[in-house]
Amino acid sequence: MEPIELCGFTVSQVVHKTVDTDHKTTLAEIWAKSPRPGSTRGETLIGHTAAVVARLGDLHELFPNLAERVGEPRLWHRAFWACVLHDMGKIAKGFQAQLRPGGESWGQRHEILSLAFIEWALPDGNEGDHPWVAAGIASHHRDISDITRLYSELDDSEDDPVSSLLAEVSDPIVEAVANWIAIDSSKLARKNKLPELEVFPDLPAHPAANFRELAVSRIHNALKAYRRLVRKLGEQPSSSSENLTALVLRGLVLLADHTASAHVRPADLPFKNIEEMVKILGLGRTDALFPHQREAASRSGHALLVAPTGSGKTEAAILWSVNQKANGDCRGRIYYLLPYQASLNAMHARLSRHFPESVSLQHSRALQALYRNLLEKGYVPEKAEIVAHREQALARLCHHPIRVLTPYQLLRGAFRLKGYEALLTDAVDGLFIFDEIHAYEPKRLGMILGMIEHLRRNLGGRFLIMSATFPSILAGVLHRVLGEVVHVSAGDALFKQFARHTIRIVKGRITEPAVLEQIAQRASGGESVLVVCNTVATAINVHRALSEPLSSIAIVSELIHGRFNARDRFGKEQNLLMKMGTRNRQQTATPAVLVATQVVEVSLDIDFDTIFTEPAPLESLIQRFGRVNRGRRHTSCDVHVVTEPLGGQGVYEKEYVAGSLRILEENANTIINESQIGPWLDRIYAGAIHEKWAKEVSDCQEEFAVACLANLRAFQSSDELAEAFDKMFDGTEVLPKVLVTEYENALDQDPLRSGELLVPISSGQFWQLRRADKVLSSSGADPIVVDVPYDSIHGLKLN
Repeated sequence: MEPIELCGFTVSQVVHKTVDTDHKTTLAEIWAKSPRPGSTRGETLIGHTAAVVARLGDLHELFPNLAERVGEPRLWHRAFWACVLHDMGKIAKGFQAQLRPGGESWGQRHEILSLAFIEWALPDGNEGDHPWVAAGIASHHRDISDITRLYSELDDSEDDPVSSLLAEVSDPIVEAVANWIAIDSSKLARKNKLPELEVFPDLPAHPAANFRELAVSRIHNALKAYRRLVRKLGEQPSSSSENLTALVLRGLVLLADHTASAHVRPADLPFKNIEEMVKILGLGRTDALFPHQREAASRSGHALLVAPTGSGKTEAAILWSVNQKANGDCRGRIYYLLPYQASLNAMHARLSRHFPESVSLQHSRALQALYRNLLEKGYVPEKAEIVAHREQALARLCHHPIRVLTPYQLLRGAFRLKGYEALLTDAVDGLFIFDEIHAYEPKRLGMILGMIEHLRRNLGGRFLIMSATFPSILAGVLHRVLGEVVHVSAGDALFKQFARHTIRIVKGRITEPAVLEQIAQRASGGESVLVVCNTVATAINVHRALSEPLSSIAIVSELIHGRFNARDRFGKEQNLLMKMGTRNRQQTATPAVLVATQVVEVSLDIDFDTIFTEPAPLESLIQRFGRVNRGRRHTSCDVHVVTEPLGGQGVYEKEYVAGSLRILEENANTIINESQIGPWLDRIYAGAIHEKWAKEVSDCQEEFAVACLANLRAFQSSDELAEAFDKMFDGTEVLPKVLVTEYENALDQDPLRSGELLVPISSGQFWQLRRADKVLSSSGADPIVVDVPYDSIHGLKLN
């Protein structure tokens, strides 16, 4: 057989001796999907397959350098054939009956039957494609452990389930599939602008007879080849070219199949250059940008960005990402990573205003947050629920070009949670913007750094990491994982321009009458006062102590912390933004008092006149100060720090708190120049503190590399790692007993609203409640009901 060239593709001159020109009519009765609501016909097999290959073409357009990235020039060839053949086993009579109304489960796996057709598509096998295509087909629903359990490695057992598959397929259908592979596969490649592929299937003269004779042995051979490939991959480093190829091969097939099934295309951002983006972001003209924004917009490669709070770091980061894409250096998705859900929700809303329908929100409560926002926009509950579920589904499909998420969503890939190959494939050549990276404690930071290094080394990720403060110790570890890094700084002039806080040291504890009196006096003088405590218990006590003196002057204090349910916290935040949001503040003072915990540090764009705060690490204090005079309405505003307690209160390390307070005391009654914060932090993180912090970060990064990254191979999601992930990152949500009736009513009338009544607590707090017999639900029940007081003013009262 001599192949010929046609439109850049090599196709066979010989199909087989009898060409059934009516094969499409025959296959039109073969479904791949059940009928959608309101329809009586399911999606056809050839229609779905064409859609999957089309989505593969979209992915090639998004990731044109993927084959070079993983070092496998035949990647797209293998992915193409895996997509073409992945659902051919759905021709089975049992599967077709399953799709019809009233149909029962077939009991077999269609992807196993699909393996019978590989050798028609790849007749010679001299390029080593067979095992890879078999892996792409066999793994598009289940891991290899599931397939091996269902289909034994022994092909001569008396009850071999593969043998029974032959009776499921009729000869006319086999003939039609043969013709479709021979005639239409090359058309799909050309139509979807896939790279030059060797598309020359070789069909026997009598396909049905050939299938009856050889299908069972071909299926077993394909399964053996798949298993040998997996064993071979297990003998190589996880970062080897073949292991990376396996990850992205399965990722491509999953992404193409899932997006085709959902009838959506992966979206890309439409803008092309910096000038266009400056207008989209509402920054005026390019020459009106702050210096650090202009520099970020011109830099290629990894960058560390240091600029004052409120000086447009987010806009600078977006401009940096546009420059990477415009230069063709990195064409991947944009990931905007933040530590807390409240700040993620706010950033999603902010970016969505600039890029409608292009931004996804990914965290454990994203569905409720999306639903709530839609209701705020005036959607009726039924419509809001539909749209919120669709947005979440699109996020799972990796649809949006901009993702707002926590780093823990990326870590899901390293912990091999189900679908991890698709997540990691979608991250190839990604542009990762880390905001407020100082907020992570050393152990979690170690894992995040390990993931950053993996994404950079193996998947071509580019990183911009930004903060108002960068101690040398943090910059040092970032240099270690990123290699060559560009430093972008706002410069001394801008830091001086943004200097807006005068340090005031207040002796004693925040709960002492003298301190509480100062707070009340500032409020009675017409100022808005932010009070920040390190623990929920202290915040509740301070709020109670202030209620009486403030009510006597007609000021109602507000309380926000992490132990409110989503409904009450959202209501408090919206009310606060209306009164104290940076955009809403006027020159005139607005008397108000907010008592909060550290949740206020990075979550809300609010602007108070002054603050009283408990001692904390300097990075946290700077974030708290950033909620004062944020809009620079005044030349400078006082920021008060009490001197006790110094022990960290079980929240912070004592050494960091004591060192930070010492620095502030030395600079009491002076205006903070944020350019000096870096040197201050270097003094705090010196000597034994430096060594302890660096060791903790390094040890955890190494443990993460050994436990997760060293075993990051395709086809093998891990239940053990998934359980460890849940314990480390997901926490626990509980339903206070007092809200049970309301929850049950909401579950019947507005299910998404019911989730807003759950209160987040740590795993440690949950086990304390369990030991105290405060957990009323049986093990494994959902939701977990607890006998703990709760009200919308004070939240969950554990103490």
